[in-house]
Parts: sequence; structure tokens; C-alpha cells
Amino acid sequence: MNKRYTLKAGISSLLVAVALLFSNNNFAQTIFSGALDSDFGKAGNWSAGVPSTSNPGTIPGGATVNINSAVTINYELTSYGTINANAQVTVTGTLNNYSGSDFNISGTGRLTNNGTMDQRGTLDIEAGGQFSNSGAFTGNSLVTNFGSFATSGSFIHSGSFSNNGSISITGGAFTINLGFSNTG
Repeated sequence: MNKRYTLKAGISSLLVAVALLFSNNNFAQTIFSGALDSDFGKAGNWSAGVPSTSNPGTIPGGATVNINSAVTINYELTSYGTINANAQVTVTGTLNNYSGSDFNISGTGRLTNNGTMDQRGTLDIEAGGQFSNSGAFTGNSLVTNFGSFATSGSFIHSGSFSNNGSISITGGAFTINLGFSNTG
């Protein structure tokens, strides 16, 4: 009887150890606090350092983050706040901008989506700013373009799209379900 109990206890301990090993990476994340300032690239502004593939990031509602130097988002980044892109931002992972969030592309900014974007907040492209999509984009809020908008990937938007700049659609799926205005 002791051998059977020891074997069961050993197997149970092994299963618990394996579960803990694999679960640690699933819960790792870093949250933007803005403890130093609003710079996305400063580790001290995040609870566990700048986001990475093993450390997904979250920007809480009410927070404003400025991206002032080129960054590649090859991980999952979720925002409920405001992101101001003043440099090149390349998405090869997943960028979630949820309800109440804003993603602003300044006149010196550029957002290139080669990954997946879930845009439930506003997307504003200022004059001189550039957005290009060859990945998968879904959205349901307002997109306003005063700059340059280009898509060759999947762009499915259930919100409004106001184009006052240039727009280029060179392939993929381009769907807008609520409203499209074009003065560009």
C-alpha cells in the first residue's frame, strides 16, 4: 500500500510542477504606470519593464503613452488609454486598442500593421502621419485620416471612416459597415 501511495504522490507532484512551469508565462505582464513620464520606451514607466514577447503590456484607461522612437510590437499590447505615435511603430504581434482608447499618429509618426489589430477606440492619422496595413485589422469606432492611409491586407471596420487625406487600397478586403466620408 505504501508503494501505491508513494507512486500517486509522486505523479501528483510531477503534474503540479509541470502545470506551474507552463502557467508562469501565461500570467506575466507589465502595466504602464507613467512613474517617470509618458515615454513608452522607459522601463521605469512599466510595472515589470518594457513589454516583450514574454511580458505582454497593458496601458490602463486614463494613461497617455508617447512613442518617440521606433518600436516593433512583436508581442501583445492592450490599451485602454491614449497612445501617441511620434515615430515608426511596427506591429508584427497583436495590438488591442479597446473601447475608450485613442491611437494618434502624429505628423512625424507612422503605424505599420503586419500583425493583428483590434481597434475599438479611435484611430487618428494627422497630416503627415502614415498608416499602412498588410495584416489583419478589425475595428468598430472612428477612423479619421488627414495623412496617408494604405491597406493591402484585411481591413474590416464596423465604425465610421472619415478620409481627409490620401487613401490607397491595393488588395485584400476593405469593408466599412457604418459610414465612409471622403474629402481627400
